[in-house]
Amino acid sequence: MDGIVENLLKERVRLLLMRGRGDDWEHTLRVVEYGRYLLRHEEGEEEIVIPALYLHDIGWGSVNFDDFRKALPNKRKEAVSVS
Repeated sequence: MDGIVENLLKERVRLLLMRGRGDDWEHTLRVVEYGRYLLRHEEGEEEIVIPALYLHDIGWGSVNFDDFRKALPNKRKEAVSVS
């Protein structure tokens, strides 16, 4: 992927991801590095794979997390040990 294009994409995505969940940006950087590793060992089109990896979590900044919190159980059940 062209370095100039990737840098432009990277900066725009960073700005959007910084509005989302706390570690989205760092997570995305790790995912891109894993993708580069896979591209060195597997067939794939870098011009498609790398942008897709940068963009894969882009919508989370618009999600209302209250819906997720309501779906979680209020309290974990303690595991019962059998002696």
